[in-house]
Amino acid sequence: MLTAVSSKCKGSATGVTLIEVLVTLVVVALGLLGFAYLLNQSIVSNREAYLRTQASILAHDLAERMRANPLGARAGAYSMADKSSASGDDPIEWVGHLEDALPEGNATVSTGVSGGALSVTIVIRWVDGGASYSFTTQTTI
Repeated sequence: MLTAVSSKCKGSATGVTLIEVLVTLVVVALGLLGFAYLLNQSIVSNREAYLRTQASILAHDLAERMRANPLGARAGAYSMADKSSASGDDPIEWVGHLEDALPEGNATVSTGVSGGALSVTIVIRWVDGGASYSFTTQTTI
């Protein structure tokens, strides 16, 4: 003989599965939001590093140009902030590279002679995302 088995759940267990699913969805959503924030911070940091690398490359390029033209460097041909204050083709070309590579980029070059050697300080500044950045390098020619 067959007996019937009751398939009713106990009253205290009703709806627990739905609450567990909702809690799981909230936890997963928070995890995805955290991941999106980290991804955004990674992109911002990567851009900052890229621009700082560009500034470093430009500063070392200018120092090499000055080494190749020591008479112009000693005469102050490379002391510029933008194309209007640059003198000669070489500094104007370099400022063009600066303006192409860095947002709102400008440079200041200061020189001084000590012991017969030309001491050069190159400061490159730019603005990105409302924040101002600068890169400074010093060398002797």
